[in-house]
Amino acid sequence: MKYILDKVLLVLFCLFWSTQLTAQNSMEAMKAASLLINYEKTLHIIFPSDIKYFNIGNDNVVGDRPEEAANVLRLKANLEHFEGETNVSVVTSDGKYYPYLVSYSDSLPYTYLDLKDAYKEPFAITVS
Repeated sequence: MKYILDKVLLVLFCLFWSTQLTAQNSMEAMKAASLLINYEKTLHIIFPSDIKYFNIGNDNVVGDRPEEAANVLRLKANLEHFEGETNVSVVTSDGKYYPYLVSYSDSLPYTYLDLKDAYKEPFAITVS
């Protein structure tokens, strides 16, 4: 009887440990892409489908979704030369989640990102 109980406990322990490792691996895959914004120019991010939800981490960054373009998110610095970084999270109608880390730059290398074409970052995960 003790032998069977030991085997059952061993199996339960292995199952618990494997689910912990799986959860850890999926957490590691959720790396956010870096974005640069500034006070003078607006950054437009064009998503492959309509934006259903977005959140901006703090008041250093402002953003909106134009009525005319439901798949576009506009971002701009609300404070010149803010320090550190904040986050922006977007969920689209195709069930994808896009995480970003946003920081300030005096010069922008781009004013739009089109996620429908060659731009592959960030990792996008399915949320629905």
